[in-house]
Amino acid sequence: MTNRSRLIIQYTPLLIILFLIFIKITNYHSYHKLSDEDGVFEYFTTISFATSAYISFKIAQIIENKSHKLRLVFSLLSIVFLIIALEEISWGQRIFNLETPDNMKAINVQDELNLHNIRLFHSITMDIYILIGISGMMGWWINKKFKILNPILVPIKELRFYFLPIMMSAFYFEYGIIIMETYLNISTEKYLYFVERIDNEPCEMIMSYGFLLFTFSVYKKINTSNLSIVPSSQ
Repeated sequence: MTNRSRLIIQYTPLLIILFLIFIKITNYHSYHKLSDEDGVFEYFTTISFATSAYISFKIAQIIENKSHKLRLVFSLLSIVFLIIALEEISWGQRIFNLETPDNMKAINVQDELNLHNIRLFHSITMDIYILIGISGMMGWWINKKFKILNPILVPIKELRFYFLPIMMSAFYFEYGIIIMETYLNISTEKYLYFVERIDNEPCEMIMSYGFLLFTFSVYKKINTSNLSIVPSSQ
């Protein structure tokens, strides 16, 4: 990867954020429409995770005879990415006009046919986003220092900013508002009124791009390095 390519990949998410802020300020209606359920951001997120699932599956096939552990990891990642992609569109509920069963409505905070809005999972979603954000941003540094995982399993340094928005958004809504309102006596409605829950949607989209680039970078490595990064003993 050339230095120019690294810079483009590294700073693209920041440019996306600036562009989205510009849209939100200048044309809030369009921004809201893009961020709504079944909006453009949601479908981009779905496509990114579905593609990541496919690439992870191909990686698992390629390294099948080289590393059983890594094959298992990328097989599981493929399943997880596919489930996330389907969760984003509520398993096609609105596409196929499916009704939400009454027993699902009783436990789902948005009356949708998905798992992540079930009260049990919904209550920890922001915490999961925070952990993903920290791992995506700092994983390369932590693994370089402590050598915990095979480097192939850790997003490269250039992808760290793809995980920053979701971490900041999740922390703000889960803990930031409480800290500012309760301990700092700062009115978030007055000073941060422009930060809304719908901002999670573009943050999720940018995160999905990070996972897509991660899986693509692994796929590219194992096709150009004679699998030297996948020792057969693992």
